[in-house]
Amino acid sequence: MNEKARILVVDDNPDLLFATCRILKNAGYETIEAGNGQDGLRLTMEHNPDLVLLDVILPDINGDEVCRRIKSDPKTAHIYVVLLSSTHIESDSQAERLEHGADGYIARPMPNRELLARIKAMLRLKRAETRLRESEEQFRLMFENHEAIMLLIEPESGSIVDANTAAAEYYGYSRETLCKMRIQDINCLQPGEVVAERQRVKLEQRNCLGLPHRLSTGDIRTVEVHSSPIDIQGRTLLFSIVHDITERSRVEQEKQALQAQLFQSQKMEALGTLVGGIAHDFNNMLQVMLGYSQFLLDDKKKGEPGYNELQTIIETAKGGDDLVKKLLAFGQQGQVFPVPLDLNHQISQMGALISHTLPQVVQIDLNLADGPTTIRGDHGQIDQLVMNLAINASEAMPNGGRLKIITKTVFLDNEHCRRQNGAKPGNYVMLSVLDNGSGMDKATLAKAFDPFFSTKQRGSTRGTGLGLSVVKGIVQQQGGHLTCESELGKGTEFQVYFPAIEATLTTVKTDAPEAQSVGNETILVVEDNMPVAELERRFLANAGYKVIMATNGQEALDIYQARKCEIALVILDLLMPEMSGRDCLMELLKIDPSVKVLIASGYAPEDELHKEISALVSGFLHKPFATTELLNEARSVLDRTRTPGFNVLDGHQLKDIRHS
Repeated sequence: MNEKARILVVDDNPDLLFATCRILKNAGYETIEAGNGQDGLRLTMEHNPDLVLLDVILPDINGDEVCRRIKSDPKTAHIYVVLLSSTHIESDSQAERLEHGADGYIARPMPNRELLARIKAMLRLKRAETRLRESEEQFRLMFENHEAIMLLIEPESGSIVDANTAAAEYYGYSRETLCKMRIQDINCLQPGEVVAERQRVKLEQRNCLGLPHRLSTGDIRTVEVHSSPIDIQGRTLLFSIVHDITERSRVEQEKQALQAQLFQSQKMEALGTLVGGIAHDFNNMLQVMLGYSQFLLDDKKKGEPGYNELQTIIETAKGGDDLVKKLLAFGQQGQVFPVPLDLNHQISQMGALISHTLPQVVQIDLNLADGPTTIRGDHGQIDQLVMNLAINASEAMPNGGRLKIITKTVFLDNEHCRRQNGAKPGNYVMLSVLDNGSGMDKATLAKAFDPFFSTKQRGSTRGTGLGLSVVKGIVQQQGGHLTCESELGKGTEFQVYFPAIEATLTTVKTDAPEAQSVGNETILVVEDNMPVAELERRFLANAGYKVIMATNGQEALDIYQARKCEIALVILDLLMPEMSGRDCLMELLKIDPSVKVLIASGYAPEDELHKEISALVSGFLHKPFATTELLNEARSVLDRTRTPGFNVLDGHQLKDIRHS
């Protein structure tokens, strides 16, 4: 609207009508003239003026009635009406007329300047109201027709003042029903939780709330709510736009879970690398402790002073070796011998051992599948896995309870595997270990597989905190995955999934003669750790062997090159400075392809390296070893015809050698 507004002047006095119109025209306004009330109403309908200057006293219809009719008609109600009077009117009458629809009142005579100023102010107010009305109409059309979910909410009470069609369709209520509800009827959070969410929004500098909203069906959907205050018809309301982000939230949660799994995997890999790095040196230390304690013990009889103390040292050293093996299993750095095995048979054989190990107050139920449960795994690791889970369950039931061990064959689909990092769809054998013990809360469950995490009191001598982390490492080494569900006060269930295979179970027998522990052959010992080297020398020399010592790979090669016809066996450490045991082995084979090499190391090589060297050596001995283990192993290798690839039968022969 510009300054050349259209003004209708209604006055039965021709002189006043002419004078008023002349003043307005000179000021740049367009004027329309009416001499009575009927003409005023007709011209108002025809010309839709911006302002009506209406004399109060008219010959046919008085000005009050004309004003009332203009304001009561929706087509003309928006037009400003200013009453004119040449007689004094009491203030109460003025107020009453304004209350009944008049927008202003002018008493005549009035200076031209003041008259124009008042008319200009009225038109300015008219323009503002027109813009507001147009804006509200645009908002109404946008609100009602927009595809987005929109609500108008009374901020104090939470009452829903209005809801658009999209909101009605989304929530499943009619618009009339929604407008009788409060936002609290839809939002699932308690008031205190909403306040906490608002605080998080502020801290995280977000521009929306994340809330769970309930539909008429009872379904809970995750939504983002963008809200801002808006003034509508004199009321300040909360204008909220709602976006359903349920699917996006699910994807983000899965992404976070996968990131957490990746982080956990990287953490396990880093710690496994650290464990592998220290295992060799630590086992060398244990070797010295175990070996010299055995020397001293051999000179004593049971009951003599120091006998029990030496036994304690030996048992402690063996315990240290067991701890290293657990650490290696947890870090997936240990050496395993996977073969086809029947999980049901494996568990059945362990039944008595589990019963004797767990407290008598724990009742054990075995519910094993009827069909085949063949998997590919390492016998020792599967035993350790089952035992660790059983012990973990029993510790959650100090006052007794029920432990269920269940096996079944299952098919895992894409949906399940998508939630498990690295899992592939297919047939699996599931092992479930279920207890009705104390259970775990979410915080404890999140840390359950962390190494050295324990719920036992600090300083407790029970356990190392490695039980479940070892289980996780074993499962991953066997190519499986595991899940855990637990609820505080209701118990815990571990589900381990092993890939099912179709295989014929076989038992590999060895025709090797029983090893003798003494001999007179010449043996080259390659060991960079002097205490361990001296220990091995004494073991072998006391059994009658001639021993030649080398402290590194190059020295060993020089000695063997010069005396290969004399040397019947090489005992070789894998981890040495300057030249590794693997490189030394390769050079020895170049010198003599028929050389017999017994690997004696405190750290089992990684899978690829193990596959490479195991086909080239005659045996593997894990440190720390007892005197009899070294002597029996050396004798066995010496008496056996050199046959490269001794462990091609899925590790059975290698396992037999290590544990003979």
